[in-house]
Amino acid sequence: MTPVDSSTFKVVWKAQDGLPLNYLLRVEQGKGPLALLELKNFRLPGQVFLTGRSMKDAEEYGEDADE
Repeated sequence: MTPVDSSTFKVVWKAQDGLPLNYLLRVEQGKGPLALLELKNFRLPGQVFLTGRSMKDAEEYGEDADE
């Protein structure tokens, strides 16, 4: 995570195809996006995106892949 300015942070990681995924996270105040880790019972998800077989499983079981 790289700070862009006082309220914006940039996160970049490589997708399976080798292309970079770029995200800008914006916060209004506080310590930035990592302040979420201090919230009670907050957990980062084990998987953010469904790809490959996971996407097919979600479609098969009628799960909304956008959630």
